[in-house]
Amino acid sequence: MKSVTLAKHFAVFVLTLVLGSSTLLMAQAGSLDPTFGTGGIVTTPNTNTFCGQNINCTLAIQTDGKIVAGGGATQSNGGSELALARYNTNGSLDSTFGNGGIAVFSSTSGSGPAFGLALQIDGKIVVAAPVGFNLDVFRFNTNGTLDSSFGSGGVFSSTAAGHLFSPVTGGLAVLSTGKILVAVGNVMIRLLSTGQIDSSFGTAGVAQLLTSAQTLAELSSGKTLVASAFTFSTGGAARYNVNGILDTAFGVSGQAPSFGGVAAILPLSSGKFLVAGTLASGTPAAGGTTPQGFVLTRFNGNGTIDGTFGIHGAVVTAFPGNGFAAAVALGVQSSGDIVAAGVAEAKNPAFGAEPSDFALARYTPNGVLDTTFGTNGLVTTAFGTNGGNGAAASALAIQSDGNIVVLGYDNSLTFGSPSNGFTLARYLGQ
Repeated sequence: MKSVTLAKHFAVFVLTLVLGSSTLLMAQAGSLDPTFGTGGIVTTPNTNTFCGQNINCTLAIQTDGKIVAGGGATQSNGGSELALARYNTNGSLDSTFGNGGIAVFSSTSGSGPAFGLALQIDGKIVVAAPVGFNLDVFRFNTNGTLDSSFGSGGVFSSTAAGHLFSPVTGGLAVLSTGKILVAVGNVMIRLLSTGQIDSSFGTAGVAQLLTSAQTLAELSSGKTLVASAFTFSTGGAARYNVNGILDTAFGVSGQAPSFGGVAAILPLSSGKFLVAGTLASGTPAAGGTTPQGFVLTRFNGNGTIDGTFGIHGAVVTAFPGNGFAAAVALGVQSSGDIVAAGVAEAKNPAFGAEPSDFALARYTPNGVLDTTFGTNGLVTTAFGTNGGNGAAASALAIQSDGNIVVLGYDNSLTFGSPSNGFTLARYLGQ
């Protein structure tokens, strides 16, 4: 009788595994991953991404699959501080990092939020953030403590970018050489791996940029692309040589103008690169506002538009039921499929705050919406009661299994309500 009972229990166990596995197998790409957080969502109270359409979040995935997010938090005295959080693969905070999964850096002059984050090969975490009015670059050990062997006590500080008023836009990369490159305002600064200025770069370690930096990316050649977003929806990318000097052989006098402002830039293995932003997706109704959508543009390595991508080099994507959508992050899967993330909203936020959603779109390598993803290639995720919160995805990373992690914010639109802090969602990639 005992053996029969054990056999029944084993059968129930196996059936549970089969049903759970079949549920995941039947789930469509673009569905929230039920094994992550609560129904695919993780929020972290007492933190704040401070991200949005123009201020990107910071996100990276370690080789062990753990997820590192950067932003800010509020000190007990009301001042701001830099904050990092590390999550296990199931979305729970990693208690071996910082204090219960969160590491902070406080300063009497205020610090953060982070605008750039990158992982070194040894797992250490490099972060850029404004502190007071200065640019600071930090290196954290894998346990969330400051690395005292970097800069001065774990921090490099510079006034070369002028007065920075938090939050700021910019980018940071750990280069293939191990050196660290930061772009913020109208300058790029290169550091040695020790956190000291690299005097062989630009002028005494500082190179001047054509326009204020939105983000940056290192190319396989060692050259750097810096994206910018100008006022009134224009922008582009400029290429700089390894020494920090503008590469005038690229585009037109070193610049490749884009459709709409550039919020994200992504080099491809082919030597081409993608930029993403926002562009008008149609004409307005009489007396209405112009609808806007995601715009992705692919460029050849020399800075000319690649006409084989999308339609004449670009693809514009509107989200049904929304008059406004902005792409602010890009990723590419091992299949070559392209994922863009951002925000979808009934109307342009310039005309007043209202509920908004995380928004994702996936494209085939040639710039066509992938209909196997979400609904006809599109996914939106609403937050709050009846989807009444203001939310936007602003950073994106692709896991080794193809699943998609995005970081953004989820805030109640009721005045005085607390922020839900770092908000992560994980979507099935296949």
